[in-house]
Formats: sequence, structure tokens, C-alpha cells
Amino acid sequence: MKMWRLCSEPPQRVDFIDNLCYNIHVMPRKYVLALIVITFVFFGGIFLLVRLISGGGNDKPKEPKTSQVQKTNKLSTDAKKVSYTVYGRVLGEEDRRAIRITIDDFERKMEVLQGYDENVIQTERAPNKTSAFEAFLLALETSGFTTRDTSIKTDDRAVCPLGNRYVFEAEFDDTTTIRTWATTCSTKGVSFRGSRPSVDTLFKAQIPKYSDLTQSIVL
Repeated sequence: MKMWRLCSEPPQRVDFIDNLCYNIHVMPRKYVLALIVITFVFFGGIFLLVRLISGGGNDKPKEPKTSQVQKTNKLSTDAKKVSYTVYGRVLGEEDRRAIRITIDDFERKMEVLQGYDENVIQTERAPNKTSAFEAFLLALETSGFTTRDTSIKTDDRAVCPLGNRYVFEAEFDDTTTIRTWATTCSTKGVSFRGSRPSVDTLFKAQIPKYSDLTQSIVL
């Protein structure tokens, strides 16, 4: 097989490749480096031009998706009052009952409500402290008390008529309020997305002798 002649040997005939190879070999090093740089710039420019023409330079950054589930307002620093209400099944006006527990930094209060106008027929009160209220709010925050699904627009009064309905409310220093709800009928389609069992336990524990006070109440 015929071997290629080394570039260091002068070309024996007029041949473009041979002449180019030999000229590069004998060319001063600084010119060789300049030639290499020019080559990279040339082909890089072609690549960028093709990319721009093909529309690659017009890619828009994707906007981050926003979740429907939101956690707004920090309970432990901004809330001034929270409440938890358990509504019984739909009965006649005289038999309908609900239990509401309201907590702030001055007082812990439980109310028994009658009928659909929520007339208060029994009230139990206990004093509270700011430090105790702050600890309670931190516990609620951990339980997801303000976690909600803002896509739910259903009127909660129309759901779960044969079961219990739970309403969670928080009032903040700037008069902003949050109201969410859940039911015993289903965990789907409700606006409250925290841990209902944890919240239920935390509120009931705030009222001294809660079980004794509510044992005769049928929801």
C-alpha cells in the first residue's frame, strides 16, 4: 500500500492537499495558532447563525406551575384568634347541634349551638396566656391548619347532610380571615388539606373536662 508522504517533505507535484499540508508545517507557529483560532470562530459563527435561523434562540423559559394547594399567613406570628366548629347531621331545627371552640391569647371558649341560626345554649370558658396561645398556634401550624385547596368553591352547607361537617377558621391581625372545611363523608372535594384528627385533638384538649361537658350532646 502506498504510504502518505510526511508533511515535512516538499511536495513533488502540484497537489492542493500536499501544498496545504507542507505550507502549514513550514509556517511560523504564531500563524498556525491564528489559523486555528480563525477556523474555530468561523465554524462557531455558522453554528450560531443556523441556531438563530431555526428558532433555537427564541425559546422562552417555562413558567413554574402553581399548586392549587396553598398555605397562607403564618399562624404562629400573625393569628389573633382561631376556631373549630363541628356541625352535626341535618335534623329538625330544635334537634340540630354544633360545638364551637374558640381560642385566643386571653380566653379558651366552648359553645354549644342549637339550630341553623346557631343560637348559643351552653358556654364554657377558661383563661389563656400569650405563651400558651403561641404554643397552640405552632402545634396547629404543624398540623396544617391553614393548608387549603383554593380550587374548591362548593358551599359546605350542602355537603354531607347525614354526617359531620368540620369548619376551621383563623382571624389575623390585618383582619384577614381563612375559612376551610372537611366532612366525615369523604376526604375528596374538601377545602381543608391539613390533618383533621390532629386539629380535632388539639382543640378539644384546650377545654378542661371536654368529654364530661359534651357527653350528652348528640351531633
